[in-house]
Amino acid sequence: MFIDCCSKKDIENEKYTKRLHGRWFVISIYSPDELPADIAFTDSCAGVLLLCFDDRDYENIDGGRKVELFKKEWADEILSLIDGFGESIDSIIVHCEAGISRSSAIAAGICKYFGKDDNKFFKDKVPNRFVYRLMLNAIDTHVKVLPYSVSIERHKNIMNGNNVV
Repeated sequence: MFIDCCSKKDIENEKYTKRLHGRWFVISIYSPDELPADIAFTDSCAGVLLLCFDDRDYENIDGGRKVELFKKEWADEILSLIDGFGESIDSIIVHCEAGISRSSAIAAGICKYFGKDDNKFFKDKVPNRFVYRLMLNAIDTHVKVLPYSVSIERHKNIMNGNNVV
């Protein structure tokens, strides 16, 4: 599974999306005072999850409006969507305005979910720590839904006295 983050400008560029390997899914992040990205779709795009929140890690008033923070429910939804896609997608792309903070935090969390190293998102990016913490908390409490055939096999093992997962 290829996991990466990019800017709004990148995801709107057909040259970028045409280079993506296999079937891809995008998590599209935009701020409440912006419009969502005009994603350069290809036939390989499996879907889009739109999330609207500010690049903040605390609540306060910003220019007369309440700041919208990332929510744990959204982290749970991201993990459930990944489970639902299973092996039918090859790439997950997360984008925000600059591709530096919000998107890298979610992409790093997704790497952790797959048991992969998330260091690349901390080298050149500055992941939003609040978003990253919520992703890690969601991973800790997420109940991964096993494919039906795996569940039946596990059940058979338990019934035969073999408690192997």
